[in-house]
Amino acid sequence: MNLSFGATHRALLVAVACSVFTTGCLEKMGLNAFLGATRDGSHSLNTFQDFEIAREATAAGLGQLEGMHKLAPWNEDGLFMLARGWATNSYFFAEDSYEEAVAKGDAPAANYHLRRARAGFVRSLYFGQELLKRSDDGFDAATQDAGAMSAWLDDNFESDEDALRLLWVGFSWVEHAHVSKELKDVQARLFVGLEMLKRSLEIDENLEHGMAHTLLGAYGSDLAENEKHFKRALELNDGGFLPTKLSYATTFYCAKSDKAAYEKLLGEVLSATDAIPAARLPNTVAKRRARRYLGAPAFQKSCGFS
Repeated sequence: MNLSFGATHRALLVAVACSVFTTGCLEKMGLNAFLGATRDGSHSLNTFQDFEIAREATAAGLGQLEGMHKLAPWNEDGLFMLARGWATNSYFFAEDSYEEAVAKGDAPAANYHLRRARAGFVRSLYFGQELLKRSDDGFDAATQDAGAMSAWLDDNFESDEDALRLLWVGFSWVEHAHVSKELKDVQARLFVGLEMLKRSLEIDENLEHGMAHTLLGAYGSDLAENEKHFKRALELNDGGFLPTKLSYATTFYCAKSDKAAYEKLLGEVLSATDAIPAARLPNTVAKRRARRYLGAPAFQKSCGFS
């Protein structure tokens, strides 16, 4: 460990203060260290190729994180992991169960899993908004319109850590809208998530293999701009992050009723090799969905394909 004299001196002062005033200070330091280390190691989940093990590990991890947050509500690593964890659990697993039920024509099960997915995104946003409010308390006022939101984000978020937070809260925001199509109030506030994603990529467009571009391509309102985002994401991840091609097919080419391009891209997802080991789990999920979208009539019909 290489600490400067100043850093060593500060660490010593903290330790002395803790020992003099309260054991609670040492407990707080321990919780902060544990959550920081947990966040550092949490990326390993994305290297899993086994969908079922990843699902079980995610559920167990969320239970532990909820308990740690109860003990350390001040800790921002904990808030970040809960925002990201609930969002990925809904997207990877609850939505997958929903789609399986749709493919089988099981309406009660589909409704149940859709509500699960929606509830997970809501919980993710609870923690995500709390995290963003640590930077500035003007979040609620800023969500009144796109201009106010953009200005608030520009004024308060500029670091690499800010970009990562905005990416995941923005992801949860737009995906919550995706599973809540009949809720007009949710749809009316889609712009909040889109503005977060725009600010995130302004700071660092490379995060999570260009994921902000992929999401803006999927949920933007202008098809021409959406395609630019998809193409930029593919440039950044060299086509190895399969959710980009999956979203490109199921949003852009679905909207254009281009069945040939739709099937071509989904075919590329299915035939892809293990190009990005750090993205095995999202790529595994993309392959599951591509196979479903090509084979289940319900998903073909939703794009207007016969």
